[in-house]
Amino acid sequence: MPLVGGLTQRPSQLTLLHVRLPPGFAANATVYRPTKVHKALYSHGTGVLCSNESNEADTVWTMSSDQYPYHPTLAESQSTHAVDGFVWALADVTPQLWCSALNPTTPQGTKPPLLVTQHQQSPRQLVLLSATGAHVLTFLRPVDQLRQMLEESGGAESNMVKEFFSAMTPTQACATALIIATDPHRPNAQVAEWATRALFLYGANPPPAPVTFPPQTPAGYNFHPTQVSTPMPGQATNTALVQDAQFSPLHNALYLYLARILRPVWASSVAKETLVDGKPVLMSSMTAEELGFLAERVDLLAKFLLTNQGGTTPLQPLNASNTSLNITRYGGDGSERASLLALRSLLSQALEVLKLMTVLSTHNFTTITGSLQKEIREQLRTMTFRDLVLTGRELCKQIGHHVNVNGISSQLASGGAYEGVVDLCLSVAAQRDPAGLALHYYKNNEPADDHQGYMAFTSRMECYRVIMDQLNQLVGAGVVPRHPQRCPLRPGPPTPPPSTLPSTDATQYANQWLVDTNRTDRLLAITSPYLETFFLTRSNGQSPLHHLLWRYYERNRDYFKAAKTLLLLAEQIGDTPVNVRVEYLSRALMCLSSCEMNTASSYSDFMLHMEEKKEVARVQLMVLDALQGEGASADVIAQVNSSLLTLTTLYEKFAEPWALWECKLAIVHCAGHSEPQLVQSIWTNLIDRELERSRVEPVETRVDSLSSKIKALARLYCANPNYFPLEHIIKECEVRSVRLRTNTSWVVTALQGCGIQVSRLINIYHKLYRSGDSVWEVERSPYHLLGVLAHLITMLVDNEAAVQPPQKRALREQCLDYVAEYLTDLGASADASAGVISAHLKTCQAKLERFV
Repeated sequence: MPLVGGLTQRPSQLTLLHVRLPPGFAANATVYRPTKVHKALYSHGTGVLCSNESNEADTVWTMSSDQYPYHPTLAESQSTHAVDGFVWALADVTPQLWCSALNPTTPQGTKPPLLVTQHQQSPRQLVLLSATGAHVLTFLRPVDQLRQMLEESGGAESNMVKEFFSAMTPTQACATALIIATDPHRPNAQVAEWATRALFLYGANPPPAPVTFPPQTPAGYNFHPTQVSTPMPGQATNTALVQDAQFSPLHNALYLYLARILRPVWASSVAKETLVDGKPVLMSSMTAEELGFLAERVDLLAKFLLTNQGGTTPLQPLNASNTSLNITRYGGDGSERASLLALRSLLSQALEVLKLMTVLSTHNFTTITGSLQKEIREQLRTMTFRDLVLTGRELCKQIGHHVNVNGISSQLASGGAYEGVVDLCLSVAAQRDPAGLALHYYKNNEPADDHQGYMAFTSRMECYRVIMDQLNQLVGAGVVPRHPQRCPLRPGPPTPPPSTLPSTDATQYANQWLVDTNRTDRLLAITSPYLETFFLTRSNGQSPLHHLLWRYYERNRDYFKAAKTLLLLAEQIGDTPVNVRVEYLSRALMCLSSCEMNTASSYSDFMLHMEEKKEVARVQLMVLDALQGEGASADVIAQVNSSLLTLTTLYEKFAEPWALWECKLAIVHCAGHSEPQLVQSIWTNLIDRELERSRVEPVETRVDSLSSKIKALARLYCANPNYFPLEHIIKECEVRSVRLRTNTSWVVTALQGCGIQVSRLINIYHKLYRSGDSVWEVERSPYHLLGVLAHLITMLVDNEAAVQPPQKRALREQCLDYVAEYLTDLGASADASAGVISAHLKTCQAKLERFV
């Protein structure tokens, strides 16, 4: 019945919309119908009739269309109740919840149906007063009816629940089930789970193109669906309602439920202007309690969507055709998936705005808006919540410098709006320092005489510390923040973030925070051309971050710069241990080997220079280990670790004063200094030092220790006779063998372990014997070498298979000549040991005769 002429004028046109018949008078109604009606009440779509059909009791008829407000024809549910005695009076005593005020009228000036506002309304209650007392009737909301069905059937698979979704249409029923599924109260957790199962059973799959309403349900069925009282002429009661088959009912219900939550504020102004002491001021159009209630509802819906959508994947409906209720991924088209992502973004943005407005309303909204510029205040006065949710981020940034950044950021962080915290702090920092004085002050090492720069720097740092504090809290708690997303401009997956970061002071501080919290991997993962500048130029006299710079070059495949940076790290003066410096040089050589083929002389010279540096550093590391083994003081160790030292410094300041003979040998080898007398002197002292270290041990142990040392050094220097003088080493070892009176074969065994052949040893020992050195006479063992030679010849003959056939004859003739000479010398000697050695040699001679 539309009104023409306005609400204050008398209607000038009436249009017949519907002819209402009483219950029981419809063509398809039962015989039972109300008679002798003496009391009636109509309240918000619910009608009550009291009929006195007998003197002892009244019958109360209740009719309600709350469950079917959007049916194409009038549809109601009805019930009857017997009341003892005559009903004297009846009244609607529904308790009004404070949130019931969030129920604006429709554009036509009427109240919305209960189906729209049931999430913020209490069940309607009616009091009947009779001779026997007061009777309270409670009218269940659609959500109460569904909850009762779920509890009675113990799940979502019953026919009652299925009929409920069919009668109300799946979209409306899903919107009702969402109220139960998002219920935060723990005692209702089981019912909430059943409601969630019902959502996926009856709403997750897209419906076929036409959906037909089921026929009338016979009276007496425990669930009372529609009973159309006035069928329209020429039209059947089963009306086909074509729905959009593009989206599933659950998808549509999610949007519908969010619309019902935000309906009270969506088109309302954010602020209203009132006069206080004759001055216009802005006040929040809603109280903090009302905003908090809406924020809680939005948050519950967002959590439901996040939990059942699995983050970024589509919703997971239950396959209704499978009795085992296997959960399968809904494959629908990409438009539904994109729409759900957009819904998540809208939920996140709406939650941010509602929580922000709650904080502002709590902390004197009038005072905060009073300090704004006139243009911004006017913009805020005319802005609706819809505008603030969709496009209000820039406005919040403009007024950010007038608010308490710490307080607002804490509230935003509590709602998971960490992106909002960063945006707010960065915008406030930019407004506090529009000229960029802080960045200039920071890049110029914070000069003491720049007072303006210091003030701007301090002001910006107050904002940046808020971001750092939030980061530290998240890191300390081990929490992965939820990243709210903006509403996408087009369907599809969200646009990835930019791959580069601008060069701002905020970026510099963020980079420094990543360094301070030892999150260098995160920092290096950032693709930004300004990282190199950050690593090279730092404030407060701090040294460049070369230990990160070379990794940055390596990630960007600039291996030549990485090698140069590693060389700087190895050469820098400080307390860097020598082993770390050696590692830097090794990595530098690996980087150079990864470079593309380069034949330039500068590249070749640099490669050679790096290899020489590494060899010297390895000698320095050997000197350090030797000094630590000698018990050198911390100052001496610090001197060695202070930088890369030259070979001359290592020799003169450390190897020579501390008698580090093995280090001396390494130094002269690395320097290429092959003076024979110096090398022989080093070997003599090295042998004596090794025996001296084990002087308290048994002779066998001392000899074994010296043998091990010779073998170890032979692996390093055996290929270069200039640094492994074999003849001198044999002579010195055999002299010590005579002095120690130990086994004569230990030197031969040790040298064989170095890979020296027996034939070569025979020639060296023969040369030593023929040299006529007087040391053997001094040691009173003139034929000691002949005893060793007899042992060598025996080894040669016994190990015949080790000699190549072409060499056997020549080697046999040579050894026979040597034995003949030795027997002649022994025959002319009166030494006591000559007879024993002569007998041994004769045995060798006999074996050589058979050595073919």
